[in-house]
Amino acid sequence: MARGNHDTLAAAEYYSKALDGDPENEVILEQAFLLETAAARWDRSIELAKDLVKVEPSHRIAQFLLGIEAFKKGEYKEAEERFSAARQGPIADLTSTLARAWVLEADGKHNEAFAALDTLSSADWAQYYQRYHRALIADVAGRHRLAGQAYAQAFKHNPTTLRVADAYARHAVNANDRELATKIIKAHIGKTAPHPISEALLAEIENGETPPLTVANPTEGLARYSTASAMRLRAKAASTWASSFCNSRSI
Repeated sequence: MARGNHDTLAAAEYYSKALDGDPENEVILEQAFLLETAAARWDRSIELAKDLVKVEPSHRIAQFLLGIEAFKKGEYKEAEERFSAARQGPIADLTSTLARAWVLEADGKHNEAFAALDTLSSADWAQYYQRYHRALIADVAGRHRLAGQAYAQAFKHNPTTLRVADAYARHAVNANDRELATKIIKAHIGKTAPHPISEALLAEIENGETPPLTVANPTEGLARYSTASAMRLRAKAASTWASSFCNSRSI
């Protein structure tokens, strides 16, 4: 069978044709949606997602995709509602909360974005994301002092995590604290194995360059981070679709 051979496009065609012959079959509808999504055929995916949430309102992937579609159109209220509907279980709650925070930031509701992050679980794994995204959002919002505080906390708890060290150093150098940026990267390198990214960033900073912030706007934040965690909602069939969708469709 096409799906067994990992031929996603052929499998998508197969299930779409099957759905045409049995449009009321919810199982076929879901399979067609997931495969069209994995194949990055967005127009068809959105159409099927809308049909799917009519019969299964709590379908996390469909609601999440519709949330991203609304976000890309600037329809932030609908996006927030879609992401809220995708909350089901600890991982889904994390994913939808991060997405909602970025939507609120895009809508200019900075304090509400931070408040959304405050609702995350107190578990260490959830607090890692809370601190990290708080720092990213604060920088995008122009609240650089708050961003610095959040980054400091994130780095204190996760000094060996490359993305934290990288983002914190970029924040510091953009805040005209090149000395701090250098200390951050050197401290990170001293606690973990050398990595080309951290070494290249250190060289840039020491050469007097100013690398850009990790995230420049809410669209980048949603596309590069919260959609990455969305992949945990389903198996590998959806491993790249959310980021691809965010980056391929214009607002």
